[in-house]
Amino acid sequence: MAEHLADTVKLMASGQKVDYVEETTLDFGRYTNDEESEEEEESMLDEKESEEMDEDWKDKELALEKYNLRSFSEEFMRQVIDFVDHAGPGSKHGRSWKAIHHRFRTIPDRSYISRFRQYLEHHGTKRQKTQDLDSLVYKKLVDARQKNLVVHDLAIQRWV
Repeated sequence: MAEHLADTVKLMASGQKVDYVEETTLDFGRYTNDEESEEEEESMLDEKESEEMDEDWKDKELALEKYNLRSFSEEFMRQVIDFVDHAGPGSKHGRSWKAIHHRFRTIPDRSYISRFRQYLEHHGTKRQKTQDLDSLVYKKLVDARQKNLVVHDLAIQRWV
């Protein structure tokens, strides 16, 4: 390696034409070809242990409440809106907030109902759309990696 570097420096110092070609590959997760260093492995083990030690993360409901990690699926939003809209034949104004909150306790505020309507009109939240797009690009990247294809930035941009 040192000899190659010395030859390259001599070539550049002599003033001759130098062609430089660089090929960059994208390795991720378990598909990387390189061996991980011991320090990286130890830090990953420490992170896993710290996640396991946090009692709040074991109880999913407690974690959702404590860390405010609520996210509602499109199906759940559709159920809420259907429940609100189909109040029954004797109702003039729809369902009361008390009835809605009793049926769907995870909704903290009545303003969520109007947000749910907006999200359903636009076919999901921006976050849900980007997550769907991310998973699609990731699947294509894994597929290309398994086929040993070279993936460039432009190809990823085209997939998006």
